[in-house]
Amino acid sequence: MTRALMTAAALLTWGCITGSNEGAVDGGAGEACTPGRTVSCACDDGATGVATCQPNGVFEACACGQPPDDDGGAGGGDGGRLPTDAGPRDDAALATDGEPPIACEDGTEETRPCGQGGEQTRVCAATTWGPWGVCAGECEDGARQRRPCGVNGRGEESRACEDTAWTPWTGCADPDVCADDSEETGACGLNGRGARTRACAEGQWGAWSACEDPDACVDGATRPRLCGRNENGVAQDVCAVGAWTEVECDDPDVCDAGADESRACGVGGAGTQTRGCMDGQWSAWGPCDDPTRECEDRSIEEVPCGLNRRGRQSHTCEGGAWGEWTACEDPDACVDGATRSRPCGVAGVERQTCREGAWGDFGACDDAAVCEDGAEERAACGLNGRGSQDRACAGGFWGAFGPCDDPDVCVDLEQQVEACDGGERGRACIGGAWTDWSECMRGEMCPDGSAPPCEMGGNVCPEPRVAEAEIHALPLDVVTLDGRGSVDEDGPNGGPVAWSWVVISRPDGSTAQPVERFFNPARPADGGPEDAADTPEAQFFVDLAGVYEIELRVTDAGGLTAPSEACPARGARVRIVATPNEDLHVQLVWHTPGDGDETDQEGSDVDIHLLHPEGRAFSVAPYDCYFANIEPDWGPNGEAGNPSLDIDDVNGAGPENINLDGPEDTAQFGTGYRVGVHYYRAENFLMGGVWGPSMATVRIFARGVMAGEFERELAATDHFWTVASIHWEDGAARVEPINDYVATGPPMNVP
Repeated sequence: MTRALMTAAALLTWGCITGSNEGAVDGGAGEACTPGRTVSCACDDGATGVATCQPNGVFEACACGQPPDDDGGAGGGDGGRLPTDAGPRDDAALATDGEPPIACEDGTEETRPCGQGGEQTRVCAATTWGPWGVCAGECEDGARQRRPCGVNGRGEESRACEDTAWTPWTGCADPDVCADDSEETGACGLNGRGARTRACAEGQWGAWSACEDPDACVDGATRPRLCGRNENGVAQDVCAVGAWTEVECDDPDVCDAGADESRACGVGGAGTQTRGCMDGQWSAWGPCDDPTRECEDRSIEEVPCGLNRRGRQSHTCEGGAWGEWTACEDPDACVDGATRSRPCGVAGVERQTCREGAWGDFGACDDAAVCEDGAEERAACGLNGRGSQDRACAGGFWGAFGPCDDPDVCVDLEQQVEACDGGERGRACIGGAWTDWSECMRGEMCPDGSAPPCEMGGNVCPEPRVAEAEIHALPLDVVTLDGRGSVDEDGPNGGPVAWSWVVISRPDGSTAQPVERFFNPARPADGGPEDAADTPEAQFFVDLAGVYEIELRVTDAGGLTAPSEACPARGARVRIVATPNEDLHVQLVWHTPGDGDETDQEGSDVDIHLLHPEGRAFSVAPYDCYFANIEPDWGPNGEAGNPSLDIDDVNGAGPENINLDGPEDTAQFGTGYRVGVHYYRAENFLMGGVWGPSMATVRIFARGVMAGEFERELAATDHFWTVASIHWEDGAARVEPINDYVATGPPMNVP
């Protein structure tokens, strides 16, 4: 209701007054309103009419000739009342609606028109009019009215006619949520300081626009940032008011990588020395480049030296130049951690370790079985070594030799003398049998009954002698055999003229022979020319772990050889004991019957493999050690934990050895190191054809003691044998056979 309606006069003149039925809405015509609303209005003749709000939201002109309803309106509208210019009624003051009371007679009723053709009644009580009743008769029951509403007028509200009177208007059913073409703005962004907008179209809000955010980060957030001279430092930037604030860099570096600097040095500062920046730190100053002097007179420089760098040696500056280094004063006798061994027991080894530069005591004898139960061995025996005796292996050790079956009755060169007719006669033992007695002679005689000087066929037997009767070595060592001490009493210069070295026994699979020299000293396994008879020395390649026995035989200028049947004394022998000093030593040898000479430059090619517990495929780096990956880097135990293949023999019978001095504890992996053998090539490329099957033998040594030996035939090229696994736990080895064999090359999925 407009302010003009709110200030309408309190007194109105009711009833129809003759005159014009049309009049203007006083202070209301043309005014904005709610469509359908009806109000009272003043007619030209002073009477009261009714004005209705049109659908366009504007009151129509005043319709005269209709009385107002009980609210001062017409037709049950919004109860508004428009003022008129009519004077006060003749009746007494009104009794209701804030009008002055009008005296009346009790029980009297009074009616008046209302609404749109309706009528309402009031009753007098206690000489005062009561309130007007309901406006009845203004509409027909069941009738309905509708009118637009809402923020854009697209809604609707309605009312119904009940008991000939209109009910109040219902609430507005408005489909719209906003006024068309209006806009609103909302906060957004990382910290809510940004803004976005949306517009209203057809009563609905559209999508939000992109956020215009002035911030680059969330307040209080942090981020790491590389910084410093070489970006080795780290700064933790902080976000404040939407922007990153860089904090001071925690830089460990003191110089720029690649930079260098110089300073004066030497006597009088005539020289220059420089240093460079490495990994952000200055290196030590380099040597002084002094064009005149190296050092200051009488200054002394001392450096560590010796086996464990605990020794000291020094030199002194004289005349601006450094003198010679003194001899190293080394308190140590051995390298810390080094070990050495010596044989003990039947075939055992006892070791001592170097600690703080001194050899410790030898440990307990690690004596392993030396033979296979049931095996038999025959040995020479008897007076001259021409007899034989047998022994058998039981419990891993050889039993005592049986009785000697000796064809001889005397010791060669032994002599017997007996008295005879005024003199003596003698006889000698030749070839294990006594000669006939000599004639009775007076004076000395030879064992064979001849006159002095005594000779064997006129020639004294030479005597072989060796420089060392026993040599301890590592597998793959080269040993010098020395027979220069041999003698021959009647020979030129008191010595023999020919020397021959003969291998009496060796480890199974060994093919090494004494040679004059090696074709390639860096590859002694390739052999060399046959040992020359006119030199007392020979070279011998210790190709396998085990025990070797080599005999020296010498010949004098008269062609007499010792030892021989003519000179039956036992010859001089060299015993070589080859013991690995690594924690693990894996050895491969093979025998190919189709190869007539396994020591020449043609032959089959068989390869040894050692797979790390984390490896899952043979012949794939880095976890397989073999000919294409001879020194892999296996990590945590440093160089000691990295294996190495020492020989790749491509044309013979081996050996091939893999050594590992610092194995990892395999309990952490759930599996061990695995050993494999690959028949890489059975073909004879030079002569054509194939070498045929090859018998491979694998021996596994743990700290010098053989922990396992395996043998299997490899049938053809590319056949692969997974031999065994080596479990290294608490510093000890445990070898388990696997014995898987495939004809399809190295397995690519090893469990």
